[in-house]
Amino acid sequence: MNGQPENMSVSLYNAPSDFMLNITQETVLLRFADVLLMGAELGSSKSQEYLDMVRSRVNLHSIPVTSENIKSERRFELAFEGIHYYDLLRWGDAETEINKLKNIPVKNQNQNALYSTTFRTETNGFLPIPNSQILLSDGVLKQNAGWE
Repeated sequence: MNGQPENMSVSLYNAPSDFMLNITQETVLLRFADVLLMGAELGSSKSQEYLDMVRSRVNLHSIPVTSENIKSERRFELAFEGIHYYDLLRWGDAETEINKLKNIPVKNQNQNALYSTTFRTETNGFLPIPNSQILLSDGVLKQNAGWE
């Protein structure tokens, strides 16, 4: 409808499992693809090689190293990993991109609704520091701007 995907959802790590006390699987904190894309973004002499390594892993052809191509590659390669918001902040694109999120049709508990959000300029994109940590710091930490 109107060129927008419908009936889509994200389902990561959704396999049924018992809680395990002796987990032996390592937790991924930083993926190599993220490191390669950082190198490409920083303008390394090997930027093209780094971008190609990320894309060739999933059989995608080489594309020129440009700011827009790297931004796009990070968006898709690192989707649902909690990184994109901080990329937008770093690039100075957060306010523009987040303010585009207006009247997005969603279904919640079989109820149709519209979702909208805005970028809070007074926070500069920073999240609040938990009050418990401010209290524990004995006056060293101050709340981030816009969250006082």
